[in-house]
Amino acid sequence: MSNDQPTTPSGAPEEPHPYFSRPPRHPGPPPHPQPQDAGVPQPGPQVPQYPDQGGYGTGPVPGHPGPDTGGYAAPAAPQNPAAGAAMQDGSEDRTAAGLPRRAGRRSLIGAFGAPSAAAQTPQPQAPQAPAAGDSAGAGPGAGAAAVTPDGSGAEPSMTTRVSIKIPGSRPIPPVVLRGQARLARDEESDEQGSPDGAGGGSQAWDDFDEHGFASEPPYGGGPGEPPGPAARREPDDSQPPRPSGKRRRRLAIIASAAVFALVGGIYGGSLAYAGGGVPRGTSVLGVDIGGRSKSEAVRTLETVLAERAYKDFKVKLGDKELILDPPNAGLILDARATVDRAAEKSLNPLDSIPAMFGEKREVEPRTIEDPAKLAAALEQLAADAGEHQREGGVSFAGGTATAITPQAVQVLDTQAAVAVVRDAFLDPNRSGPVVLPTKLSTPRVSQEEVDRAMREFAIPAMSGPVTLKAGKASLKMTPATLAKYLTMEPDANGRLQPKIDTAGLQKELGDTFSAVGEKPVDATFKVDAGKVSVVPHKPGQGVSGDTAAKALLDVLPKTSGRTVQVTLGPVEPEFTTAKAEALGITEVMSTYTTEYPYAAYRLTNIHRAADLIDGGVVMPGETWSLNKTVGERTAENGFAKGTIINNGRFETDYGGGVSQVATTMFNAVFFGGLKDVMHKPHSFWIERYPAGREATVAWPSLDLKWQNDSGKPVYIDTSYTDSSITVTLLGTKKYDEIKSASSAKYATIAPKKVNDTREGCVPQEASEGFKIDVTRIFVDNGKEVRREQFHTKYDPADEIICAPAAPPAPGGASAPPSGSAPTGSASGAPSPRASSTRDGEE
Repeated sequence: MSNDQPTTPSGAPEEPHPYFSRPPRHPGPPPHPQPQDAGVPQPGPQVPQYPDQGGYGTGPVPGHPGPDTGGYAAPAAPQNPAAGAAMQDGSEDRTAAGLPRRAGRRSLIGAFGAPSAAAQTPQPQAPQAPAAGDSAGAGPGAGAAAVTPDGSGAEPSMTTRVSIKIPGSRPIPPVVLRGQARLARDEESDEQGSPDGAGGGSQAWDDFDEHGFASEPPYGGGPGEPPGPAARREPDDSQPPRPSGKRRRRLAIIASAAVFALVGGIYGGSLAYAGGGVPRGTSVLGVDIGGRSKSEAVRTLETVLAERAYKDFKVKLGDKELILDPPNAGLILDARATVDRAAEKSLNPLDSIPAMFGEKREVEPRTIEDPAKLAAALEQLAADAGEHQREGGVSFAGGTATAITPQAVQVLDTQAAVAVVRDAFLDPNRSGPVVLPTKLSTPRVSQEEVDRAMREFAIPAMSGPVTLKAGKASLKMTPATLAKYLTMEPDANGRLQPKIDTAGLQKELGDTFSAVGEKPVDATFKVDAGKVSVVPHKPGQGVSGDTAAKALLDVLPKTSGRTVQVTLGPVEPEFTTAKAEALGITEVMSTYTTEYPYAAYRLTNIHRAADLIDGGVVMPGETWSLNKTVGERTAENGFAKGTIINNGRFETDYGGGVSQVATTMFNAVFFGGLKDVMHKPHSFWIERYPAGREATVAWPSLDLKWQNDSGKPVYIDTSYTDSSITVTLLGTKKYDEIKSASSAKYATIAPKKVNDTREGCVPQEASEGFKIDVTRIFVDNGKEVRREQFHTKYDPADEIICAPAAPPAPGGASAPPSGSAPTGSASGAPSPRASSTRDGEE
């Protein structure tokens, strides 16, 4: 028999079996073995048979003896009954033919065609329905006993063509097979079919339905009927094949990798888009600095925001507009720190990816802020504006008792004002002056209490002198002398109580009773070979401030019998050895000396201010004030009249020369590395002072303040000669070294020449106006740790020539002296300035 003959009935289209055209749509669970029928004899090993399927007939499974195979040597079936039983009950993994029991999408299943009616011809024969007794198959000789329907006994020849389709691969040519491989569930169907073992029961067709076949027999007839060609079921291609589990997993992995690659590409692109300097889309106060290098961004901010950062800052207190200088008030734009902050790149994709699609990033500017310095500047503005609390009390100025009427007023709320100014600084939406917050100040002392204090104590106290006696010595103290140490202050209940400055009175009495007792000596420090040591104090004997104050308080309310006896006793100095040692002074922080030309008033005022400052101790965190330490410059306080600066002109008043002390103190603080809180240079430059590194003071508006931020106490030591003054700060250095660097003078302005004929004219040398920048460099452990810049602007000092007044002209008119009018001015008087306050005390 030829192997290439068709296996399908004549006239039927040749097409692949449904088992090979597509995988089963709904693969069922593996079949369960069914028990053998106990009533049916099982002779010998059973040859597995497939039921009649789609016109292909039944036949022995390849590997078992059967019809003539045309030279094909089939392997022998297993002869062990136990093995055969194992095959039948489905307990083994493979069939007797060696093929897989379950039909998978890559399983190879052979299906046989029906033989033709002519048994002796080589055409395929249609199979006969098996007898009821033969449904279970026969032994090895069953194939030889098979006969054709006409009884001729000729062996039917059966062949089949197998078309195999594997998803995802190229088509495989058809294969011609002999024999049959049965599925495990087919065997189960045979066993669960009709009682005669024909295998044509409904359960078998239900199994076929799970593989995509119709529920009814495919040939249109019942069991045992010959199949018809037209009854074959066409494969259902209406639904696409469902991908396998492995393929689905592979597709899921590919899809996930694609998503990750896309997201990673977008994320990497966003980081690359940000750039190497400041990320694109970054702005500060509306100034775009994105995509620039750090140095370019710093220059851009300093250029664009310069006017906003360094321009005069207008504030309003009450109904008065005032000007605040931001840099000198402790408000400075730190452009470098701002750019460093803006250049920080975020690795968070929620930040970097939106920026790539145009989202803007606003960075808050970094500033250098000094709240203490800002508060001092605001309080100074309030003092200049005359906004201060008026508490009820009593004044003894000039030796006369004067009542101070209490008054509730709106005063500056310093802490709230500091917050308001800090928020408004660099605000792009700021327009007009910033209104400073105020608070209502309610006096603690009532008018009734003021009247009582005046009546019961103040007026009698100033009614006449008081005489103090100690031993054989006596001291008469006038009301003017008493007034220097006498005050009245409210207690917790608002009642005015008299108070005497015992320290000041001690000094006053010590000088007077020196012959009676021995004056105590304060502890001091000495410097030897760079090392600081304590010089112990020396107790005195005499009238102490405490005992004298007690005697005075007993006699002052009286208007007669105003002589009191004071007993001498041991007197301790104010600054004792124990106090000096407790400070922990270890080294010289800085020392500075300035020189000055001789003038009698300078000697008096400079020496007096130095004595008041000498021996002062500034504890950590405290702020030192020159005006608070020295006090008002008056004759009663030991000062003389001298040259001061008012409206850019030299004039004569008390306190001239004290600015020499202020400049010396400022430079000691500068090189000591301590914090500058408040200082103001002279309005024009005086040549004996270092340009841009000097300070002036004036009572009460201009002050010199510094804060001890070293963490250790600072002791102030002053010394002087007739031509110099030295200020030395003792304590513990915070920095190894402080350096000073000054720029060249720039923006110079030439002075004018003025002939002044006014009475009281003070000659003045000319000096040009200019600007200069001084930088303080802090060095620690051999490295520069920070810098602080001081910007100073000096006005030109006009040359003032005091010319005698011209005689009256005929007719009573006064003719101006020749050449008296200055250049650019219509009169001999200088042009008025906006401010009428004193510029300093020379």
